Amino acid sequence: GVKLSKEHFENDLEGLIYSKECLKNNTGIIIEETIKGNEYSLMTYTDGNSFSHMPLVQDFKRLEENNKGPNTGSMGCISYSNHSMPFLTENNLNESQKVNEKIINLLQQKYNTKYKGILYGSFIKCSLTGDIKIIEFNCRYGDPECINTLSLLENRLSDVYKAIVNESLNKLQIKYSNENIVTKYLVPLNYSKKNIDSKLD
Repeated sequence: GVKLSKEHFENDLEGLIYSKECLKNNTGIIIEETIKGNEYSLMTYTDGNSFSHMPLVQDFKRLEENNKGPNTGSMGCISYSNHSMPFLTENNLNESQKVNEKIINLLQQKYNTKYKGILYGSFIKCSLTGDIKIIEFNCRYGDPECINTLSLLENRLSDVYKAIVNESLNKLQIKYSNENIVTKYLVPLNYSKKNIDSKLD
């Protein structure tokens, strides 16, 4: 549901008009700084005591080829055989993992209960500064990122879930294949810009 200045709006007036329409329809708006860079997703299993990080995945959201067209939830994703991203350093990877772990710990402290399951962290490496920034978190698999990570998983998924429930995740050595994977969604011809815009609105 993101619209970008100079891309979806020709000028500030168009952005103001769109904002007023949202408010008129009782839809809230958040105005944020535009961050340019490379997005990626890191999903983490946790049993409330320990963590197991999945391979990194990068999704691509544009409806049309060559990174054009309206943004969507996601039209597919890519993951690499080294389970990282070409634009990330080892420090970037470690930082992202620590952020997911810290969020899980903070949730447990706030609600005084163990968080068990999946945390999906969405990050971006800023082109200008090289810093890692957080986009959002979800308590589920990423879609379509899970297609890649579950395809790479060498363990039985039921064993992973049992280890989460039994709080024995640290005893399970979760392994992933070292393969490159590209997932691409095929959509019907009527999956047009108009349809996407109406969903985003």
